[in-house]
Amino acid sequence: MKRGTFKYYLGTFLMVFVFVLIMLVIAHAQGTYLVSSNVTSKGVWSKSFHIFLYKNFDFVLGNYLLDLLCLFLFPLAFSIIFFMVDKLTGLIKPKNKKTAEQEQLAYEQFVDSIGASLNKVNDFNVEDFRHFRNNSKFQECLKKLYLIYRDGELENVNYSLVLRKFEKGTVERNAIEYLITFTKKKAVEDKDKIEALRLEREAYLKEQQEKEEKKKRKKEGK
Repeated sequence: MKRGTFKYYLGTFLMVFVFVLIMLVIAHAQGTYLVSSNVTSKGVWSKSFHIFLYKNFDFVLGNYLLDLLCLFLFPLAFSIIFFMVDKLTGLIKPKNKKTAEQEQLAYEQFVDSIGASLNKVNDFNVEDFRHFRNNSKFQECLKKLYLIYRDGELENVNYSLVLRKFEKGTVERNAIEYLITFTKKKAVEDKDKIEALRLEREAYLKEQQEKEEKKKRKKEGK
């Protein structure tokens, strides 16, 4: 189970629940209550666990009821503590932040793949790669190639427009021509991956739209 998910905290609750239940069964089998102030059993486990729990909680509720409360409260407390620790340490991130990070990661992976592909071509040297990194127009074209790879060709973002950014015969034009061919091939190979990212992005945008509409309706209702 991945930490930071509902299943993880449910699993934590159940594990602590089972542990406490086992200790309760052992304690009662030895003839004492875990939360009683009168420990009559000589069992090591029941005594030590009794000390850990509500040692002086007799009250008027009765030992059995307190044991039942303990059975549910302890797992709940542990689950809440784990949740708060994960929240404070950043393991649980807002959905929009996760989506943005996934998008950035996908772009970086795309750039790494085209960089590795260019390295295999003998037409470009170290100085050319340095020039590509420092050329803002070339870097902007890489972003547009990624958008085409992700969303397909659009009227305002397509291979023809990217190609027009550089004059024929320049090293940038040669590199872009090669990368367009590479992007087309990669888009076919990564079709399933692209579709999964698209569906996730659409679900997020739909959720955000619904939230905005809900806020708008609340304001109109006031």
